[in-house]
Amino acid sequence: MAKLDLGEKELDDNLSVKPKLDSPTPFPSETLKTPLTPNSPLKTTQNITPPLNKGGLGGVAAPEAFEQRLKNIQIVLHNQDNREHDLLDSDDYYQFQGGMTVAIRALTGKNPQTYFGDNSIPENPRVRHLKEEIAKVYRSRVINPKWIAGVMRHGYKGAFEMAATVDYLFAYDATANCVEDYMYQGVAEAYLFDSKVQKFIQEKNPWALRDMAERLLEANQRNLWQSASTETLEELRLIALQAEGVVEGKSSGFLPKT
Repeated sequence: MAKLDLGEKELDDNLSVKPKLDSPTPFPSETLKTPLTPNSPLKTTQNITPPLNKGGLGGVAAPEAFEQRLKNIQIVLHNQDNREHDLLDSDDYYQFQGGMTVAIRALTGKNPQTYFGDNSIPENPRVRHLKEEIAKVYRSRVINPKWIAGVMRHGYKGAFEMAATVDYLFAYDATANCVEDYMYQGVAEAYLFDSKVQKFIQEKNPWALRDMAERLLEANQRNLWQSASTETLEELRLIALQAEGVVEGKSSGFLPKT
């Protein structure tokens, strides 16, 4: 992994080193985790901050050098060398790209430019804005009826995958400001307001149904989904309450069907 030279910096009276941003670091790895702030009463994304005190060099902590390096970053790019999965398939993507983005925003007060590098065809690499890639994943998989029908064949796990997708969409937006309002509405309509899909999730994994409704409500509370109508929010609250009732009604020995 390449190291980035930050210039001379005096760490203490006896040690002068040339700070470099190392990856991986000698310290335990920390990234932004989901849920971001469980049960948080706050209505903004200001309390979403990654750990900024783990930057180090040569085994010596140097958070000031790390922060200075972050302040100088203008672009955050994520490269992907295959198309076997996408940005909303795993929490790794938003933890690193989103975590880096929100760290820079916390220090500078503004968002860096965010890009996605598609290197699945080495001879023809392509770079697009992160918003464009998120929109592409949203159209091609997230609300694709064929994908939804496919995961519904997997019972409890299929419903879990749908809930995870909603989580990662929300988390990417909370950290990198890259999700449009219509995407939240589309997810609500495809996963929760569609009677067939809702019935499937309610039967196979009511926890997922409750969590998706609550996550979409949180997106509105944090001003990420600003155009949600009163009727939409009321329906989401009702779904969350109904799912919570089903969850509470399950006995402690319940084993979900797969």
